[in-house]
Amino acid sequence: MLTIALALIFYRIGSTDYGKGWPTALLSILASFTGVALTSFAGYDAPMAAIGVAGANILLYIALLTYNVTRKAPSTSQSGSSSLPFLILLLLAAGGAYWFYQVRLAPVPEPAPASVPKFATVAEAQREAVRRYPELGVAGSKLNREFIARHKLYEQQRPEYLRDPAWPLRLAEELTQTPQRK
Repeated sequence: MLTIALALIFYRIGSTDYGKGWPTALLSILASFTGVALTSFAGYDAPMAAIGVAGANILLYIALLTYNVTRKAPSTSQSGSSSLPFLILLLLAAGGAYWFYQVRLAPVPEPAPASVPKFATVAEAQREAVRRYPELGVAGSKLNREFIARHKLYEQQRPEYLRDPAWPLRLAEELTQTPQRK
């Protein structure tokens, strides 16, 4: 949408200052694609690409103004200079879109999940698990039986899980978070 609006502005500038609007409109479209390509290549998202488009077109406008000043027979029309406020407004709109995206729409990072504390030994983690979940320390209780069964299963299917000294506490938390236990 921004590219089309800028192409129309540059068409008007070209038709007034140079007699033909399509060359300046094409230059504007080329500048827009260049702005998008540069911002995308740099890893920016869509709102920043809008700033790239507006910035590239402002550079094109400055180049045309410089050309008009330095050419031998400058145009008597001042329509090009009357387009500068539109270009500045477009740049401000692109900046506003970027700010709005960053402040209002950008995804908020989720807080890190509560981590299991580090333990030097399995016995320390086991004591902490029994402290947090006393039923775990009662031989034959439902949680104790589930814990032993899951431990045997993990020994066979997920031995890497049991390499972390904190596995007793992690396993107890897994078991207490299952829907049947809530």
